[in-house]
Amino acid sequence: MDKSANRRFFKWSRRLLNIFILFIATNFLFAENEEQPAVYIFKTDSEYIFTRTECQYSLFLKDIAASKVQFTVAEKLPEGVYCLSSKKTVSVQPNGESGTLIQVWFSFFNEGEYNIPSGELIINGKKKLSIFQAITVTESPAKLQPEVTFSFDKGINKETVFKAGEAVTFTIYSKYATHIPNINWNIPENALFKEIERYSITDMSSTKGKSLSPEKVPVIKFEWTPLIKGRCSFPKIDLVVISYNGMKYNLSLTPFFVDVIDTNNIENSQAEEKESLDENFAYAFESPVQDEQEKIIVDPDEKRIEQIAHLRSEERKKLPFSNIAKYRNQVEEAMGIVSGENEPSVLLPLILAIISAILVIAAIIALNLKAKNIAVLLIIFFTIAIISFSIFTYKQLSPYAIYIGGEVYPIPEEDLKTSFYIRGGSRVQVVEKTEKWVYIRMNNIEGWVPKNTIYPLSIKNTIDNDAKEDNAEK
Repeated sequence: MDKSANRRFFKWSRRLLNIFILFIATNFLFAENEEQPAVYIFKTDSEYIFTRTECQYSLFLKDIAASKVQFTVAEKLPEGVYCLSSKKTVSVQPNGESGTLIQVWFSFFNEGEYNIPSGELIINGKKKLSIFQAITVTESPAKLQPEVTFSFDKGINKETVFKAGEAVTFTIYSKYATHIPNINWNIPENALFKEIERYSITDMSSTKGKSLSPEKVPVIKFEWTPLIKGRCSFPKIDLVVISYNGMKYNLSLTPFFVDVIDTNNIENSQAEEKESLDENFAYAFESPVQDEQEKIIVDPDEKRIEQIAHLRSEERKKLPFSNIAKYRNQVEEAMGIVSGENEPSVLLPLILAIISAILVIAAIIALNLKAKNIAVLLIIFFTIAIISFSIFTYKQLSPYAIYIGGEVYPIPEEDLKTSFYIRGGSRVQVVEKTEKWVYIRMNNIEGWVPKNTIYPLSIKNTIDNDAKEDNAEK
């Protein structure tokens, strides 16, 4: 009798398991084959983007005719950003793919980080989500005075000891220069000094250094060998440097002194050598002093932030297998936003609840059939399922929102000065609310912000629905 009952139990258990596997597989396939969100990202191929120079953005639409595409740049651009021109053309890519290529050129008056507002992209009569890749703009090297620096090939620090008879190699570098046509140096006393290598920037026929770049470029490498112990002069080196704007500058490595010791007396001289380097090494070069300019950080416009909130809200409605999280991460990356954790799925707690119910029914059947071992196993699985259900339900009900960006205040008062700032589009936790303010937290930053500066995400959020209405009025 017991064997027959066990066989019937296992038969029904297998059927329930097959139904559950079929249910999961169907949802997985549905998630993988769902219509992917249309997110079109304008990208720039420029390695560096400088002020007052053209920056080109491009978007290639595969297998879409140019007559089916319309694009208009946003009317309101951040301060100091100008749209120079735009065009669309029929294009064939190097890999043979054909379609429509949209190109837009911008110019930036100030340096800083920029998120260009979305324009209006229409394909086949339907509006599509389009965004511009976030960029960092630096001051044009053509506007900067050349600089010269140097470094020892093996590195040097305050504890470095110069030893008599031991060769030291170092390389001179330049920044914001097109060519170094002339280099002179004085032969130091009681030392050997020789040139090891000259780099292409010293060759007037070379193209090295002609393209604008903020990176330092190697100029020349030397080898210096002090011969006697004591206080020795480092070689004096003069360079003629031509800037990007064609002006000529004379830059020099100012002579400075280092203490050289006999190899037998290294330990006794470390303290003295350290003091010498502190005094002389830091000011080895005469280079122009430049005031650091305040950089501008431009948050994504509110329309694009609302798009992020929409994608995250849609992500909550999908299974964890959905592709929408990947597209949301792609959008956030293009906007220069560090993606937070994925949104919890509303369907997952429901699935876990169904599994828990099935396990409870199966455990009751097993107890009635006196299959105690199986019943215990089912109860263990039920416990795991119900704990998982509780965790995911808690995450789903936890109040989160997307912040449009700005300052965070220690008390609900905008007139206060604060040094705390959260970037627009960031996912924040909502801790507390008042009639017009909410208390938010992100990592180690927390404080009060106006209620109309957030887009709630949770299904059962403690934030009232009038927050969305406030955003619409803003």
